[in-house]
Amino acid sequence: MSGSTDFARKRRAMALTGRAGLLISAAGVVAALSGGISLAGVVPSSWEVASEFNDTTNPSGVWSYGYKTSLNGSFTLYTTNYSRNSGQMYGWGALTGEVTHNIYPYIVTDSGSDTIVWPAHALDFVPGTSCEYAVLRFTAPKTGKYRISGAFYGLDNDTTGTTTDVEILVNNGSPVFTGNIDVGNGSPKAPFTSLNVVLKKNNTLDFQTGCGSNGTYLYDHTGLNAVIEQK
Repeated sequence: MSGSTDFARKRRAMALTGRAGLLISAAGVVAALSGGISLAGVVPSSWEVASEFNDTTNPSGVWSYGYKTSLNGSFTLYTTNYSRNSGQMYGWGALTGEVTHNIYPYIVTDSGSDTIVWPAHALDFVPGTSCEYAVLRFTAPKTGKYRISGAFYGLDNDTTGTTTDVEILVNNGSPVFTGNIDVGNGSPKAPFTSLNVVLKKNNTLDFQTGCGSNGTYLYDHTGLNAVIEQK
């Protein structure tokens, strides 16, 4: 009976936290329905990072998952298919960092007994153990003007708190966006709205996360919501 009761409690908790997850992932669902899925060879005009995440193929279409040893270092694909938190998050990575994704909301209790609510469709970056940058790369399928909107945000939103640096780079050059997540000091997110860039076909956009000012990867789970639209 206790097992059934625990299961029922988890179901209720997931239902409650699901509302927050729906709000965060709504932009991704709209983007996927309005153009994020290619039909009969038609190149879409919008893409969303979380709803299009592929945990079995890398690279996958316009998306690649990997790491860099420095801000503008060479991009290396992750080759290890990875699951974490009892199989509730799937994706790519190893000691050099992680990029993973969960479908359903769930509650995490860390070693300090803090309760952390992770929303549905969280795209999660974790820097590597030697502070490698975890990277999601978008490769432009055609030449044109692109608009990027969204936010990085701390997933370790407890008393320990995410502390990471976050960037968006075009062709691995100087960042077109930089920010810092420091949940414990009142900076839980780093938003970017209508960031406009010009990309040629096969140019790249790198969304990446590093260790931040404290120089450690511990408790540095960082979420990303982002929509890319060709104008």
